[in-house]
Amino acid sequence: MERFCIVGNGVAGVTTAQAIVRARPGAEVHIYAAEAYPYYRRPQLPDYIAGAVAEADIFYRPPEWYEQQGIYVHLNAPVMELDPQAHRIRLADGSSVPYDRLLLATGGLAWIPPIEGAHRRGVFTLRTLDDARAIRQFAQSAQRAVVVGGGLLGLETARALRTQGLDVTVLEFAPYLMPRQLDREGAAVLETLIQKMGIRTVAGAIAEAILGNERVRAIRLKDGREFPADMVICSTGIQSEVTLARQAGLAVNRGIVVDAHLQTSAPDIYAAGDAAEAGGIVYGIVPAAIEQARA
Repeated sequence: MERFCIVGNGVAGVTTAQAIVRARPGAEVHIYAAEAYPYYRRPQLPDYIAGAVAEADIFYRPPEWYEQQGIYVHLNAPVMELDPQAHRIRLADGSSVPYDRLLLATGGLAWIPPIEGAHRRGVFTLRTLDDARAIRQFAQSAQRAVVVGGGLLGLETARALRTQGLDVTVLEFAPYLMPRQLDREGAAVLETLIQKMGIRTVAGAIAEAILGNERVRAIRLKDGREFPADMVICSTGIQSEVTLARQAGLAVNRGIVVDAHLQTSAPDIYAAGDAAEAGGIVYGIVPAAIEQARA
């Protein structure tokens, strides 16, 4: 029986597992997850922060469902090393696991730009459920929040914090909001709607330093302007998580380089989702991750 191993418990990893068991009934499918939770809907994390959904509601399936499908999900099981020649992976607990085919669905890491003071207490990124829990908890004792990044996730996070009663300012590096999706005219319409929610927006804002002692007090821009803040959320994009692939000697650029069949430079190893670079592009969106996973 062929043994399929999947590193990563996000949408790409779980969708791939589902596709395999449908195509190969009886196949042995194992998912190795660094997090302590089964797959959850990452796009719903801002709604969880806002209190619009309960934590239990963001989980896609109960744990029993995976067992019924013949999918073995190993939680709290980060993969530390990949040996393509031996067709094995090594887990954090030291155990070694063989595979016939391996998928790297390691996702992405939240990227924080080089801002002085980004280590201070009260500075967050939003990528995982643990991040969302920490933001939600911290927001209860905060009054003013600054979100660095006026993309989709940044704006959703700003709305969530505003729903919790915080005074919120969004700082966007580009000349207008959501520059990847909108032109200037569309962004102007969006800005009007966001400001009606009581959220301030500042475009062309280059964050230079997060001020404070141990805890955040304000954020300073390159032009000298300062915005008071009790907490700062950096929503400035992601970087593909390629550590495992790079250490194993696979071809890596911005992401793990794959061919038209999503195969990496090593035999029997594939990549999909935010970690994969196909045709020079890291798509970084859920629809692409799902299509790649099914393929």
